[in-house]
Amino acid sequence: MSIEDQYAARIQGYCAALKREARRLRQGRVEALHRARVVSRRLREGLVLLAVDPDVQKLKRQLKKVTRHLGSVREVDALMGLIDEYRRDTSYSPAALQEVGTAIASERRVKRQDLTSTFFPTEHERLARRVERALERRRKADAVGQRRNARHPKQLWRSLLEARVVARASRVASALDVAGTLYGSERLHQVRVSVKKLRYALDLLGDEQHSVASNQIERLRSAQDLLGRLHDIEVLIERTRRVQASLTPPDVIRWRELTAFAHMLEDDCRRLHARFLQDRGDLVAIVMHAAKLSLASPQLSAKR
Repeated sequence: MSIEDQYAARIQGYCAALKREARRLRQGRVEALHRARVVSRRLREGLVLLAVDPDVQKLKRQLKKVTRHLGSVREVDALMGLIDEYRRDTSYSPAALQEVGTAIASERRVKRQDLTSTFFPTEHERLARRVERALERRRKADAVGQRRNARHPKQLWRSLLEARVVARASRVASALDVAGTLYGSERLHQVRVSVKKLRYALDLLGDEQHSVASNQIERLRSAQDLLGRLHDIEVLIERTRRVQASLTPPDVIRWRELTAFAHMLEDDCRRLHARFLQDRGDLVAIVMHAAKLSLASPQLSAKR
């Protein structure tokens, strides 16, 4: 399969997935929410080769809005998942988990109600169809270019995709450099986001078309998952502190339970950060490979 056919197949697959998950959401199947959010992110990344289309910039803004809208509900769903997980571990305070879990469950009900009243799956289906039309316009334009210059379209598609991978890999390298080895919530969050975008860019290029092997892409996924869990726990700590500050009337026993729970969550974050640092060298090597960076890069190699 040619690079342009492979790219088109992926974009068409993302569009089909967005329409499918939108229909499932319309049927009330909330589990489709996260899948719809992920595919909206993949589509935004995939629009790189359609940038010349006059409709694409508007599409990117609308897809970003979809991602943000669905993300607010995904966050509280992830927090409830953590609460349920911690409830199975007797070392965590049941009283604190009940207190925080009740607050998050209430927040989730409100956000899901808001989503139900403002989320229109038909709009997402229309977005997917507009992307498909933009893709078709691009392919027709390239067919004209193919007749004029037999090498031009294929070379352009491959060059653009490879340039995207290099740019995304460079972003990861920069984020790793800024993050260093000290714990920093926002800096680690930027590493996670940049790793995710690199994965999506590599998916567009295709494993068989790029020197980064599939097992390396899986290692990128593992790093992203680890940092994602760390971020979710940090958000849970923030919610715990919020519940603690809202105790009415003040209750010393409940306050201490929540404080102990927050401290245990902070310890979990430190352990996850230590795991990330253990794997950081491998992540740097993968990113350098993807970006064709020099292994002698002084900033990154010094922090491995």
